[in-house]
Amino acid sequence: RPLVSNARMEQQVLVCLQVFAQPTGNPQEFPQAEATLNSLQSQPGFGITIARIALSNQLQLEVRQLAALVLKRFIAAHWSKTANEFVEPIVGDEEKQMLRQALPSGLDCEHRKIRTAVGLAISSIARWDFPEAWPTLLQELLQRIQSNVPHSVHGALRCFDLLVDDITDQHLPQIAPVMYPQILGMLSSQGYSDRMLMRAVSIWKSLTKLIGNVYLEQPGAKELLVPHIDHSLAQFVRIIALPMPLDHDCALKMECVQACSCLCEHFPLLLKRRITEVLGPIWTSLVQGLTVYRDHCVAGNGISARSVDTDGSIISFDVYILALLNFVETLSNAGKFRKLLKSVLPQIFHTLLGYMQITNEQMESWARDINTYVQDEEEETFSWNVRISCQSVMQCMLNDFGVTAGKALLSAITELAQESSAQMQTVPHWWKSLEACIVALGSSADDLLSAKKTLAPVFNFQQFAESLIRVASQAGELPFLFGRIVWCGAQLVEALDDNTTTQFFQAMVAGLSHPSLVVRICCVKSLNLCKKVGSELIAPHAPRIFESLCSMAQQADEDTLHLMMDGLTVIVKAVPQQAAASEEQLTAFILQTWGLYHSDPLLVATIMDLFAALASAPGVLPQLQTRLTTALLPFITNPDAHAPGVSEAAFDILLSAMAPKGHSEPLAAGTYAPAITQQFFPVAVQQMLASQDDSIIQSATECLRKFIFFYPDAVASSTIGGEPAGAGVLRRAALLLLLEK
Repeated sequence: RPLVSNARMEQQVLVCLQVFAQPTGNPQEFPQAEATLNSLQSQPGFGITIARIALSNQLQLEVRQLAALVLKRFIAAHWSKTANEFVEPIVGDEEKQMLRQALPSGLDCEHRKIRTAVGLAISSIARWDFPEAWPTLLQELLQRIQSNVPHSVHGALRCFDLLVDDITDQHLPQIAPVMYPQILGMLSSQGYSDRMLMRAVSIWKSLTKLIGNVYLEQPGAKELLVPHIDHSLAQFVRIIALPMPLDHDCALKMECVQACSCLCEHFPLLLKRRITEVLGPIWTSLVQGLTVYRDHCVAGNGISARSVDTDGSIISFDVYILALLNFVETLSNAGKFRKLLKSVLPQIFHTLLGYMQITNEQMESWARDINTYVQDEEEETFSWNVRISCQSVMQCMLNDFGVTAGKALLSAITELAQESSAQMQTVPHWWKSLEACIVALGSSADDLLSAKKTLAPVFNFQQFAESLIRVASQAGELPFLFGRIVWCGAQLVEALDDNTTTQFFQAMVAGLSHPSLVVRICCVKSLNLCKKVGSELIAPHAPRIFESLCSMAQQADEDTLHLMMDGLTVIVKAVPQQAAASEEQLTAFILQTWGLYHSDPLLVATIMDLFAALASAPGVLPQLQTRLTTALLPFITNPDAHAPGVSEAAFDILLSAMAPKGHSEPLAAGTYAPAITQQFFPVAVQQMLASQDDSIIQSATECLRKFIFFYPDAVASSTIGGEPAGAGVLRRAALLLLLEK
């Protein structure tokens, strides 16, 4: 049936879409255009109209793409009353049928973005209508896949990929028996591009994952996959084993490795009988890839060959290596392959340490922005790259194999560190292998030191640390190595004698003034050395350390600031007398930082810890409270004049400085600032009595609880509005207790 629409409505819709599509569009016109589109959506025939625009070859591409996206939103809102996003009115049955008949033709469009947008609309409809109201959908998609017309094949595969993400286990009996043979037929054929095959394997992976998620409740679901396992693995292995030139697109190989990981995660027993066949080419790719990685990424300028898939994700050699590493980690997590992995732990750790070397691209990136270095090298980082993935696999092996893995790791570290040192005079990047060993040792220190006695026959932590001190004396021009040596010493401090600990501490203090920010950041991460050395050793350097940390913080973002604040807290606790002498400088700096980042709850919590430590320094409390009251009282007195959450944060900061940490008795007069009771206390009472904001009431009430505990005499003698402050507080407390919430 031809797709018809209301000509007047079509013109109105086109005018609205063109407002958004014009590169030089006027933002002031956007609200009216959006309101008009929303109004038209409630009229019969809107779906037909917007689909006609999306499918028209005569219109501007940007307008068609916008129309397809509006259509998807329209379907989500008006197609089914059971949808979470449903808004009246519902699309009529006749209009639904016309859309189901017309939309598949959009998958043949020459423009990729239109095919994808139409695929999104089809998958949204199929979620509700397939197979009952749309029994022909699968056949329509399969015909396009089998047509050998590139645009149609891509459009149908993209639609299938989106469809599989939207379907439920109820759709599996219709889709799986059709798609598994079709995908395997494509992999066996020579008529499809690698990108088409990549999309097909992605569909295979999504179907398998869905079956894996439901087969325990629906045992029959597994039988949809089992007949195709052998053929699937044979094709995946064949593709993974193909040679890969540096300029080759590795997207298909990566997808095949991920499919094997998916099978290992959800159906390890199905994979187990063919694991040797599968692991062979994957391990070969990982080992051969290491040579390429060393030559081109660690020693060279990287591998330029990279592409972008239809989702916008970058696919490169690094991403392929990540897929290989993830397969090894998935094997270990599965539990069925521990015996196999245990026999090759030495080779695994050698390979991981090789891939952990810093690349030249990373060095350039970190040199441009030190905050990137902090983010990438943080233990709980949200970044992800080959180096971080190797550390994840390493930790997985230590968790799964315990001391056996520890011995294998330490043996690999010893061997590679010796090789690296032997190349010092001949290989320019000799230090990168040693740096990788140091990072591996330091990041695994907790696990390794807990088994120190058992590991003693294969590794001497004291001797290795002494060798690092010797290397550090020659590594001043290698900031990444020097910084990591100091950091590693801090991680191993429990296993070191006092003399070696002192040497690392001295290197750390010197490093805090190093020209390289990388070295300074590593030294900040090493401040836990102060917990081991005596305060008499730290005290002479405390002013210099405080100054270095405050100076670095001026160039820092949130992640780096956390390091600075944590470092300051360590030093304040280690040498409270010296902290007291620098209280004015420290308080000014911390308040300035709070003013910039008061909306960051994690940083505010770190600042509270720092103020609590500072409040415990001898003789500091009165002047600290005076400064905090002066700085923070305006935020508490008039919360509405500031951004949401600022007043509560100010309450919390003052709360951290009510008394020395751990103090469990009322404070004597003269040991605290009069401003805290004369200025802050009345405002806290007023906010508790008058505020309608739950968060402010809670913060004020917590402060009042501390006031009553630490300053009972001052509270008892206070009056607010002509009556005892305690009476007002009790009255408000009684009212709050009566509220239902």
